[in-house]
Amino acid sequence: GSGRVYRSDGSGIIMKLDDFGNVSVMAGGIEMGQGFISALTLASAESLGITPDKVTVVTGDTATCPWDVGTHASRGAFTACNAAIMAAQKAREKIFRLASEHFMPRVHFALKLKKKKNPSFEIPDLNWERICDPSEFELKENVIYLKEEPGNPLLRVTLEEILREAHFKEQGTMIVTEAFYDPCNQMLDAKTCRGNLSATYIFGAQGAEVEVDRETGEVKILNFVAAHDVGRVLNQQTIKGQIYGGVAQGVGYALFEEYRSAGGKNLNPNFLDYKIASAPDMDFPVHIECVETLDREGPFGAKGVGEPGLVPAAPAIANAIYDAIGVRITDLPMTPEKILAALNKSR
Repeated sequence: GSGRVYRSDGSGIIMKLDDFGNVSVMAGGIEMGQGFISALTLASAESLGITPDKVTVVTGDTATCPWDVGTHASRGAFTACNAAIMAAQKAREKIFRLASEHFMPRVHFALKLKKKKNPSFEIPDLNWERICDPSEFELKENVIYLKEEPGNPLLRVTLEEILREAHFKEQGTMIVTEAFYDPCNQMLDAKTCRGNLSATYIFGAQGAEVEVDRETGEVKILNFVAAHDVGRVLNQQTIKGQIYGGVAQGVGYALFEEYRSAGGKNLNPNFLDYKIASAPDMDFPVHIECVETLDREGPFGAKGVGEPGLVPAAPAIANAIYDAIGVRITDLPMTPEKILAALNKSR
C-alpha cells in the first residue's frame, strides 16, 4: 500500500505591523498570475480596517513564511484569505488594547491643557469606563476611534501613532500575529469511501457558438459565454481575468493540444510542435458573468475560481460542433482531420 502525510489542507499567515502603520503579510502560497497577492492584500486591509496601500504581501520564502499546502485546486485565496482574516482579528485585539491604554492620559492631558488656557472651560463628564474598554473602539482607514463618538477629535488617533508609541515606550512592544486556517473538510472513510473533500463547491456553465467548414473541417468560434458562481467578488478584474484565461486554455484543450509520443519519447516537446491557444485564436467575444452567492465558509463569502473557467470550455465547444454538423466528436483535440473523418463516416 501507499499513503501520504502532510500538515493539513490549509494555509498559514504571519502578520507584522511596523511603526508607520504598514503591514507585512507573510504567506506560504504563491502568485502565479491568478491574483493571489491582490486578493490577500484586499482581505488583509479590509479585515484590519486599513487602506490597501499599507499592505505588503511576502510569498515564496520558506525561511519566513508559514506552511501552506500549495497554490492549487482553486484554494489559494480561499484558505489564505481566511487565515489573514483570523490573523487580522488577533492584531485588532492587540491594537485596541493599546488604544485603550493610550486614550485616558491623552484625554486627561488635553482637557487639563484646555482648562489652563481657558479657566472658564468646564471639563465634561466622560464615560471613562467606555474609553478604557478595548471593545468600544473601531479601526477604519488607518484611524482608531470610539464607536459611539466617531467624530470626537479627542477620541481619534491614527494607527501609526498608536504603534509608534507602543514600540518606543519603556519595555515597548510590536504587533505580530499568526493564524492557520484549516478547511472543514471530511476525509474519505476507508470502508465506505464517503466524505466531504472540499469546504465549498463551485458551479459554472459555459456556452459556445461555432462555425464549422464542412470542406476543410476548420472550426471557428464566433461567440462564447461563461457564467460562474464565485461566491463573492473580491476583485472583479482578476476574477474575470482568471475565467477568461480558463476559457483560453479550454479552447486549446478542445481544438489544438495533443501530446504525441512513440516508444516512450515525446514527439512534440515544445510550443512550436505543441499548439496552444494564443491571442489570434481568441479573436471572438467572451462574455463573462460572475454570479454572487456568498459562501458561508469563504472569506467575505468568496469561493475559489482558479480552475472552473477551464473545465466546461471543451464540452461546450464539442456540443456546439455537434449542433453545427450533427456528428459527435468524442476524441480531443477536435482537429479538422477528425471532423472530416467523422463527416465522411456519417455519409
